[in-house]
Amino acid sequence: MSELRKITAQDQGERFDEAANAQLARDVLEAQSAAPRLLLHPDGPELLDVHQDDRAIHIEHWLIMGVWLTTIVVSLWRFLL
Repeated sequence: MSELRKITAQDQGERFDEAANAQLARDVLEAQSAAPRLLLHPDGPELLDVHQDDRAIHIEHWLIMGVWLTTIVVSLWRFLL
């Protein structure tokens, strides 16, 4: 905000000209629509499919079960010995 206070009213009007901003936005959108789409991976659209892997048990579940079982086994081991 302190930077805006140092700029005169006329300069602020030129800096924040709504018509120029609108034209800039139109130019950017026009340039984006004219440019070819860039695919970073040949299977890009398939990678975006969130339902491609609908398994009931994921790797996170196996890790949680492993930690849980390890905790139970160690607790029983310490309790019995």
